[in-house]
Amino acid sequence: MKKKTFGRLLFILCMSLIFTQVNAQTIKLSEKKVDLALKNCMIALNSNVDGLVESAMSKIILFNRQYPDVDYSKIVSALDQLTINGKTTIIKHKAFLTKIYIQNPDLFQSIRLLNKENENENFKLIISKLENEIFASN
Repeated sequence: MKKKTFGRLLFILCMSLIFTQVNAQTIKLSEKKVDLALKNCMIALNSNVDGLVESAMSKIILFNRQYPDVDYSKIVSALDQLTINGKTTIIKHKAFLTKIYIQNPDLFQSIRLLNKENENENFKLIISKLENEIFASN
């Protein structure tokens, strides 16, 4: 069990390093590596470790920006489940925001995602964009 958890944490750490050390626009992974990354994200989303689940959602947002044409249907399905059955309120809300981000790429095209250590900043940008859209339409 410890090996699996360590492996998942290692994956998230590696993904963090990729997105913080290198400009995301210069990274192009092979299809096999993209599939592996999505598989690992699914594993992380199903983890019992809250921080791992939250971190996976942050990485999914960045990954979706870089690879918008990938099939995210399994990820969206997992996010649906987390929105309803997430262990914490924070996980539920982040799952909802991540799902909205994936399903509405045109809405979020104008925001500049941050590749910072503070993963909550991207969620704040998404919330801000949604608030602006809601109040702008009223």
